[in-house]
Amino acid sequence: MSAPQSATGERFNSAGEYLRQRLAHVGLYSTTAEEFASTAGIPLVNARVLLDKFVNEHELERDEQQVCGACKFDLSGTGATTKCPNPDCGVAFHDRTPLTILRYTRLGNRPRLIPWFLVVHGMNTRGEWQESLAWQIGRTYGRMVPVSIYKYGKIRPGILFVTRQRQLMRQLTKKMKTLSQQSESAGLYGRPDVIAHSFGTWLVANALLNDKSLIIGRLILLGAVVQPDFPWQDLVRRGQVEYILNHEATGDRWVPLACYAIPTSGPGGTRGFPLPVSNIQTPGLGHSDYFNPESRMIDLFTNVWRPFLSWTEPQFSLELVSSQEWKRPWWITRKVTWLLAFVIIVFVMMLSLTVLGLGFFELWRLIEQMA
Repeated sequence: MSAPQSATGERFNSAGEYLRQRLAHVGLYSTTAEEFASTAGIPLVNARVLLDKFVNEHELERDEQQVCGACKFDLSGTGATTKCPNPDCGVAFHDRTPLTILRYTRLGNRPRLIPWFLVVHGMNTRGEWQESLAWQIGRTYGRMVPVSIYKYGKIRPGILFVTRQRQLMRQLTKKMKTLSQQSESAGLYGRPDVIAHSFGTWLVANALLNDKSLIIGRLILLGAVVQPDFPWQDLVRRGQVEYILNHEATGDRWVPLACYAIPTSGPGGTRGFPLPVSNIQTPGLGHSDYFNPESRMIDLFTNVWRPFLSWTEPQFSLELVSSQEWKRPWWITRKVTWLLAFVIIVFVMMLSLTVLGLGFFELWRLIEQMA
């Protein structure tokens, strides 16, 4: 065998071994021949041969997926016939014909029943993305899945005070218990799954920690401002939560600053958590980029969050990553938070007095000119 042929055969075998490892450890797996050829570093024709080999061995299934020719939005189950239903696209099909993509998929194990969802937004946002997510959830599961969108309103400087933080946490706890009772009365038995973002992750985590009677199903953390040493293992051991997925955004600039405003928080959204939490990463993603543009949120839900939620054993379409070591800076305490709040209040008062003084001075000057 010549050297080039030998090298090609070695790459083909290496690609096959790589694929077997992915199928053994990742769970849900979906790729195209083009994607796999690029990832494995083999020619496209070889990628097709290898993927078809795994189909014949019943390790993978072929799945034809129709997508928008402009934005690649998945048209499956939408019933769209004239234009793309993606509100960020809307291209007419007579201008851009939909594409048919052949995907090779391993779906995983049995689906699980999701009785209802709770979605908790982040700080100082009305959480418009939640409404789009609720629609996506309903469209995905092909049946009515109630989604409660919890909005606690704007957060003022009072969030720096532990009393305000505790108040918001107690309000969420009360709401979750009320929703659970209403769901059971309506015949929707079972634990709710929860998706939380930013300060919402802190509220959910601490609500569970402080009330052992609070029980949920699976939890997805986005832009988490929870300390990396949070005792998730205690919550899992007590049966308060089944599985936890921490979706990290490597370009998040706000998460590392959280502990400076809320001493009991931390950069879990960028540093990760030890087991039993499963950590995944999306490189370059910012704090709120999970939801903007809407097409990205739809893609993340379909390909990343839904596999984790939908199967009896969580499926992961992205590689799991380890948590990073973290120690809370010794000087970050409640005293520092109180001092910071005091400085902010004094600054605002001095600024207000200065503006007021300048106003009186200008008024007096105008009176003197008129005299």
